[in-house]
Amino acid sequence: MKNRNIFKFLPVILAASLFFDSCKREVPGCTNIFSDNYNSSATVDDGSCYKYGCTDPEAENYDPKATQNAECVYLWQQLQGNWQTSDTYTAYGCTGGSKNYICTVSKGDGNRQIKISNFAGMGTEAVLTCNITTSLYIQIPDQSISGIMAGTWTVTVSYGVLNLEKTGMSISYRIEKSGCTLYGSASLTKM
Repeated sequence: MKNRNIFKFLPVILAASLFFDSCKREVPGCTNIFSDNYNSSATVDDGSCYKYGCTDPEAENYDPKATQNAECVYLWQQLQGNWQTSDTYTAYGCTGGSKNYICTVSKGDGNRQIKISNFAGMGTEAVLTCNITTSLYIQIPDQSISGIMAGTWTVTVSYGVLNLEKTGMSISYRIEKSGCTLYGSASLTKM
């Protein structure tokens, strides 16, 4: 008989538990566990989630999932400075040979461009513009450069490759001027 008395109170117990359960407060916050501001106490996502990272697709450390910008690293920053260069070239219509010299890499017009001064050992006013196509390849567009080697030279069919550590670079090129064509291969090492 005593067990039947418990059943009399069962509806009251259920109603009370539902009442107290419905009194729980909603806690707004970020409920995405992969966000930098995840709130484990939040019960309702309020749209405030964010992830820090570089948001510039031109940067080496670009994070497509980032929503808040953090410091970006660009390849030109890693490459800027002086490079010891060993250059060997074959000549047609003029004298070929080899030489060692120092060239300087600096930032170009954008975050995906570098400039190499003293290209081919032609003097600091001989500046070669290079486009960074990936983190290892450099495309060198056709262009004219002037240097101490008497006049303006046209650069064509050129490209560069970086090593994984960004401390070495190989550039193959063809430069020509008034019947003289130089096919060269330059090996650059970061100083």
